[in-house]
Amino acid sequence: FFFYTKEQLLSLLGENSQTNPVYFTDHKDWDSYLDRLYLRFPAGTVKKFHSFSVDYQEDSTKMTIKVSCADEDRGKAKVIDFKKRSDRDGDDASSTARSHLLLHGTPSAITPPGIKIIKQVELGTKWRKFVPVEYRDDICPLPPNELIQEMKDSQKAKRDAAKRKKNNTSFIKFKYCRSIFKMHQRSQSFDR
Repeated sequence: FFFYTKEQLLSLLGENSQTNPVYFTDHKDWDSYLDRLYLRFPAGTVKKFHSFSVDYQEDSTKMTIKVSCADEDRGKAKVIDFKKRSDRDGDDASSTARSHLLLHGTPSAITPPGIKIIKQVELGTKWRKFVPVEYRDDICPLPPNELIQEMKDSQKAKRDAAKRKKNNTSFIKFKYCRSIFKMHQRSQSFDR
């Protein structure tokens, strides 16, 4: 069975009870949201052999980083408070804002970046012929002529720059070889 569109894929997966579709709106920008509440790990503190723990009963913003789980290494644990500094100072305004953000705040949805121009042009020009006619406009739409021309111009500029660089290095190599050859000829004339 072949499927060509996202709707066909979703209906096919919907028949399976063990799958659930995930849409781009389900992906949230947790980095930005958590950056408003907590500090990031200080540089150089995370190693492969570390283990991390948080004790909710003591203070949920403090994380203990242990070097290893062995009994002799328990004294080497490092505790880092990840709460933002303005929240730690006891400022009532920042504390209220933090509480409000924790209770009512939600991260924003991540916007999908879309397909790069070169891929849009390739889909429309190279791969469109392999897709059944009824699905071509949905899967491989033809990009506007301006987009195709823009891509061609940028590719030509890259080729020209590479050609100039190659010619420039060839000229430098030629000059270098010529100067070595002249030095070699001079040294032979001194030997005679």
